[in-house]
Amino acid sequence: MRRINLLHAHGSPTRPLYKVGCRCASCRGAEAERKLAHNEAHRDETREAAKRQRARNPEAVRDYARRYKAENRERTSTYYRQWAAANPDKVRDHWTAQRARRAQAEGDHTAADLLAQYTRQKGRCFYCKTRLGDNYHDEHVTPIILGGSNGLENIVAACPTCNQRKAAKHPMDFAGLLC
Repeated sequence: MRRINLLHAHGSPTRPLYKVGCRCASCRGAEAERKLAHNEAHRDETREAAKRQRARNPEAVRDYARRYKAENRERTSTYYRQWAAANPDKVRDHWTAQRARRAQAEGDHTAADLLAQYTRQKGRCFYCKTRLGDNYHDEHVTPIILGGSNGLENIVAACPTCNQRKAAKHPMDFAGLLC
């Protein structure tokens, strides 16, 4: 714990250097540090207690999240945009996994798996064979909506144009459009 000025009204060498409930700056800071140290020492217990609390009160959790988002819209959206710009692979992984979970698709893949597929394709679009560069999408050959998996065996790297034109078409239907 950080040392607070011993001349403070609440502190002495034999008593705690802060008083719980006091609103002066030094007591608030010392109490915050004490809570942080306690939570660090009991991290698993703290997480489990928070998980139980959220499970008991899902409506309160949703209400709090909505209020927080409404009150902090500018700050949270700015933070998210900055984070998303710095982590495009994680954003892509997140949304692909979300889509697959909603459709209850089997399998999973990561940005590293997609990069390996990109390398196997020698940096070219799976469908039109144009050079991809840094701008490519992970494409499900058999769309999830048609029963395709989210596993690596069903993922290829495609240019944005081909990915968007194919949409949820069967691969053979889309192949007829390429001719």
